[in-house]
Amino acid sequence: MSSEKSEGMHTCPVCKAGFSTMPALMEHVSKAHPQMAQTMGSHMEGREVTRAKASTYFGWAALGGFVGAILMGIVMMIAAAVMGVTPLIMMLAMGIGVLGLSPTGGIATAMGGLILHLVDGVVIGLILAAISFGVKRFLFIDSVKRGAYIGLLAGFLVWLVFGLPVLLAVMPHAMVVAIAAPIAAAKGVPISAVAPTVQSKLIPMMGPIAGAFLVAHLVYGLLWGVFIGYAVSRRV
Repeated sequence: MSSEKSEGMHTCPVCKAGFSTMPALMEHVSKAHPQMAQTMGSHMEGREVTRAKASTYFGWAALGGFVGAILMGIVMMIAAAVMGVTPLIMMLAMGIGVLGLSPTGGIATAMGGLILHLVDGVVIGLILAAISFGVKRFLFIDSVKRGAYIGLLAGFLVWLVFGLPVLLAVMPHAMVVAIAAPIAAAKGVPISAVAPTVQSKLIPMMGPIAGAFLVAHLVYGLLWGVFIGYAVSRRV
C-alpha cells in the first residue's frame, strides 16, 4: 500500500491510500468508507449546482437585458411621441451621435441605433449579473421579488452612471441634428440653417426626456432582475 500512496495522484482522506484516478478513489471510498462517500458525493453535487446556477444566472441575465432593452426603447418611443417629436428620435440620435451614421439615413440610421441599443442591453445585463453573482451576500438574486428590488436598484444606477451622462454629453446635439435633418431637406437648406430653432425648442424638453430615460432604465432593470429571479427560483 505504501507504493500505491507514493505513486497515486489522489489520496483517500480516511486511510491515506493513493489512487491514480478519481473514479478509482471514489470506488475505494464507496466500499471501504461508505459514510465518507456520501459526504464527498454531496460536496461534488454542490459544486455542480453552483456551476448550473452560474450558467442559468448569466444566460437569463442576457435574455432579461435584451427584453428589457426592447421595453426600454418602447418607453422612450412613447415619451417622444407625447413630447411631439418623432418616436424614433432616440434611435436616430444613437445612430448619429454614437455610430456616426448619416443624419439623412432615415430608417437605416435608426436601425443602427436600435441594434446598438440592444447590444448595450445584453452587455450591461451581463455586467450587472457579474456584479450581482459575485457579491452573493447582498446582491444575489434567488427569487422574483428579490430580482425586482435589485433590478430597480440596478436600473437606477445604470441610469445615473451611464445613461444620464450619455444623454447629457452625446445626445442633445445628435437629437438636434436628427430633428433638423428632415426639416432642412424639405426646405432645401443646410441642417445648420434650422438647427438653432430646433435646439431652442429641444432644450426645455431635456428635463422631461431625462425623467423618461430614468423610467425606461427602471423598466429595464426590473425586467432584468425578474428574469434572473424566475430562472434561479425555478431552476430553469
